[in-house]
Amino acid sequence: CQSVSIENSSLLDPALSNLHSDLLLRVPFSPSNDAFLIVLLEHQSAPDPRLPLRILRYILRVLERFSRDTNSPRDLPPIIPFLVSQSDRPWSGPLTLRELLKIPQGLEHVLLPYQIQLNIHVLDLFNTPYQDLRGTPDGVLALRALKAKPLGDLLSDDVWDSSVLEHVSTDALTSFLLYTLDAEDDPDAVLHRTHQFHSNAMHTARMSAAQKLIEQGRSEGIREGKREGLREGKHEGERGGITASLLQNLQIRFGPIPDSIRSQLSS
Repeated sequence: CQSVSIENSSLLDPALSNLHSDLLLRVPFSPSNDAFLIVLLEHQSAPDPRLPLRILRYILRVLERFSRDTNSPRDLPPIIPFLVSQSDRPWSGPLTLRELLKIPQGLEHVLLPYQIQLNIHVLDLFNTPYQDLRGTPDGVLALRALKAKPLGDLLSDDVWDSSVLEHVSTDALTSFLLYTLDAEDDPDAVLHRTHQFHSNAMHTARMSAAQKLIEQGRSEGIREGKREGLREGKHEGERGGITASLLQNLQIRFGPIPDSIRSQLSS
């Protein structure tokens, strides 16, 4: 939906930055009025036994911020906590605040009406088949990649699905390639996958990913040199980082690099 926008969560209390959710989305109810809801999008790669408490604290900060920005105390937006679980096993953590409360047996009917009701909606990627992940092509690719990484399936046909990849934007393809190259031990296998697609978007994404890897390698080399604290160490760090990135760039463009060329670059 084009009317969905990202809220600036940096306006929250900086002291609670470690509590910040991954994303806040503003979703209007209709174009004819200014009412909207907030989707609090949280990402977890492992169960958190205190997740509902952390989400509650974050929701309170969001409501306090909107309370400061509105003239009426009755104009606060409803908030839906939405969890994306990225794990190699089903989500097993609590999804309600009720699960954290220790209420003596027989007193539930007395105490529960006075407790905060917090329910977290979960997208459990482990239990969701690849074909059931819905959304835009960019969104589907992102969700499939997130599901595949902990399962070791990033190079599978379910992720490299032409019916999805042929409709994905160049920016999303570039991010996907960088994500996959970072996760996989065999970059040649990743590059072999890319060469199965001959679209302009894939070609541009390969070039963009290669450039980003060069810039990243150069920055890491400079940082490594600075840590050495010596001019010689800095130059060596720069050269090492640039050489590694250049090799990856050449692999992305031309495929496996002969050992003779690797030796020349290293020297």
